[in-house]
Amino acid sequence: MTMLATPERTRDDHGRTIQLSHLLADGHRCDGECDFHPIACSNDEGIALPAGTRDVPVALDEPGQQWCGACLVIAAQRDWQHTGRIRCADCGALVRTDNVASLPAHRCVERQPAER
Repeated sequence: MTMLATPERTRDDHGRTIQLSHLLADGHRCDGECDFHPIACSNDEGIALPAGTRDVPVALDEPGQQWCGACLVIAAQRDWQHTGRIRCADCGALVRTDNVASLPAHRCVERQPAER
């Protein structure tokens, strides 16, 4: 699964340069001529002089890349609003639920050894 994101170059807790991906704010469309990208995780901040947007995999496999944690939470909430399902962080199963705060029983413990 991928999500449309805009990158930000920043430093991690150890001082290493990383690329942090942010979801675009609702309603923002990039035409390639943008001077600013508003981001989903902030009403006030965004990316000035941004690189273009791109589809970024949820499960990043390249060194030096990370997702903004707040943007991932927002993405999960958006998905839940559309589908009524949320992905379990422990076993990876998509589970139907009526809220995003807790998941119903879904054989999570049995699924985890099968995933390893």
